[in-house]
Amino acid sequence: MSRMRSTACLASSVVSLAACAPSAEQADTPLTAAQAAAIFETVCLEGSTCATPPVASNTRPGQGVPDPQRAGFLFAETCILTAPGFEHVPTVLADYPFTQNANTGTYYQDALNFSVKHLPEGCSLVFGAAKPMDDTIAGMAQGTASVVAAPDLHSTISITSHEGPNGLRYVRMFLPSG
Repeated sequence: MSRMRSTACLASSVVSLAACAPSAEQADTPLTAAQAAAIFETVCLEGSTCATPPVASNTRPGQGVPDPQRAGFLFAETCILTAPGFEHVPTVLADYPFTQNANTGTYYQDALNFSVKHLPEGCSLVFGAAKPMDDTIAGMAQGTASVVAAPDLHSTISITSHEGPNGLRYVRMFLPSG
């Protein structure tokens, strides 16, 4: 999916990540990270205050199992395109159904098993995957590539996973600050 489409999704207060998932018929060129940063700066300056997700002390991730392609898409939107400082992560998440946990600072997707966290040392996305690991990695790569054209990263994205108690494999994508 092109950044043009994902910007429209951000502006439309989508209720589901499915509405912004990449589709085969879209052939626009994704933006570079520098172009995305310029868009965030313009949106925040013109709007004077950038929106942020709601905050609650008892929020947890949703129970739905997300598609790995959506996870890659969301990681690109929240972490890659907001690097290196990740200060625009709350702006990106404000138009998705995320709530920030007041105690941990983690953002949880309300319906799907997604969480996003940004700290001075980096930005991460964790999600519950039900597909085999090879399919999960391929889907994440496809979703990321649909948003970002050859990101100019000064760090390596790390991907780790572990089996959860509910039969899902929890996958963490992490991009260090840089």
